[in-house]
Amino acid sequence: MRLGLAEQERVPKIDVPETAAAYLAQAEESLRDNDTDAMTKALQELSASPDCSAAHRFEAAKLFDAAGAKAEAIRFYREAGAAYIDPEGDTGRAREAYAAA
Repeated sequence: MRLGLAEQERVPKIDVPETAAAYLAQAEESLRDNDTDAMTKALQELSASPDCSAAHRFEAAKLFDAAGAKAEAIRFYREAGAAYIDPEGDTGRAREAYAAA
């Protein structure tokens, strides 16, 4: 049975991750495959994910750094540092993130 275009658009995509951890795993796999475009896309989705924590942002920064995307790495390190301070209240991890930037 062949679906029409409107019906195809209503079918959910089951291969699209829905959590920050899934986006991070997808980005790690893309980096291993040397696909920095796919990694960047996954990490952008990660940052927009409602469950993206400071730890997720910190790991994303490390991936950008490993890929040589220094500007993005710095941005994510700074975002991680801010997120460690508020709402998490972890100043030690915040300092670690800011120092890495």
